[in-house]
Amino acid sequence: MATAKTKAAPTAKKAAPRKSVTKSVSKIKTAPVTALEIPAPIAKTRKRTAHKFSYTGKLAADTRPQTPQFVALIHAMQDIEDPTFDSKDFDLHTLVNLAVKEGILEMKHTKKPEQQKTRIVNYYRQRLVDEGYVTRCN
Repeated sequence: MATAKTKAAPTAKKAAPRKSVTKSVSKIKTAPVTALEIPAPIAKTRKRTAHKFSYTGKLAADTRPQTPQFVALIHAMQDIEDPTFDSKDFDLHTLVNLAVKEGILEMKHTKKPEQQKTRIVNYYRQRLVDEGYVTRCN
């Protein structure tokens, strides 16, 4: 037969009474406070450094197949009238932004225009270089 084991009740320890600190605040000596210099935070970016490109002067009619966005980028390199744009030294993000601003490149049905501009740059960058429309300035 199995015998039931009884558990002994745990013994409770009494906490020792706390000793109170009786020093007065005026008797405590404090160290002199020195000014701390905390450097300003450095902004971290996740962007790649923008590569600079130069337009070679090649026309859009010199290649097949042509997509409307690709042709618009080539026309934008030729026709942008903004005084800050230099066709011999530009980055593709600036090119796409100015092309949209001047109406050369349309983005009618875009819900997220900044992501669409980045997609256009990433998609056509290598093709523009491979087909000889732009060269890297770096």
